[in-house]
Amino acid sequence: MLTVVSWQQLLTAFGAFGVLLTVVFIVIVRNPVGAAGTIAGAQPLRPGANLLAEILSRLGSCVANSRVVWSALFAGTSFGTMLAVGVLWGPRVQQAHGVSPGVAATLTAAAWLGLAVGAPLANVLSDHFHSRTWPASIGLMLQAAAVTAFIYGPTNGAAGLVVMFGVGLFAGTHMLGFTIAGESVSPTLIGSPSAIVNGCCFIVGGLLVAIPSYHLPDAPTLADFRSALWIMPVTLLVGALCTLRLPGAISRRRQPTPRALPHPVG
Repeated sequence: MLTVVSWQQLLTAFGAFGVLLTVVFIVIVRNPVGAAGTIAGAQPLRPGANLLAEILSRLGSCVANSRVVWSALFAGTSFGTMLAVGVLWGPRVQQAHGVSPGVAATLTAAAWLGLAVGAPLANVLSDHFHSRTWPASIGLMLQAAAVTAFIYGPTNGAAGLVVMFGVGLFAGTHMLGFTIAGESVSPTLIGSPSAIVNGCCFIVGGLLVAIPSYHLPDAPTLADFRSALWIMPVTLLVGALCTLRLPGAISRRRQPTPRALPHPVG
């Protein structure tokens, strides 16, 4: 695309698309009413309360909930790693393997395609197995294995495509962080834990972009990348440990439906 337009024109086009999307959102999307936790059920501000103070108060009440904190941490490790791979390290490591920039971009795009599949799949599997935390633990360990294969394995050709798709597919695990955090608070506060989880995701992603950069030379080789990016699979394993700290590891297991008692014979 950059062979047809300049960077300035491309960025302007993205900005114009964002403005258009905002206008379409305002025109089409309507607030739901009547459901618990939506506009009708939301907690009103206290009389005379400051909006910023109220926001901080609600965020503080969510941070005091350990399930929200652990959910934010494990979701942050999952999506943060995906973000670092999908934005920076994916193309650079692929090119260090000797592939062209075009092929490197295609392989990295496969990770985002995997995320598009894995994100909705995570909650479907979680509901199917009646558990939130065990799918999260297993998903993070599988993501760690896929990221390790991306860094240290041969990632060219079809093998590279499968590995990169797997990196994104298992990164869909991070969606369970939003689910668990939202289920851990009152419906009237459901937006606050989502904000905390989302913020943690981008903070971890920024750290996983910045920290390895400090340990790389100006012209890094494949060996340099392999010696600097070990932090990513380790981060995912730490995230898997965070899921084990969630109270009630089988919290979503359904209780058996009680059988109806026979009518007494009079």
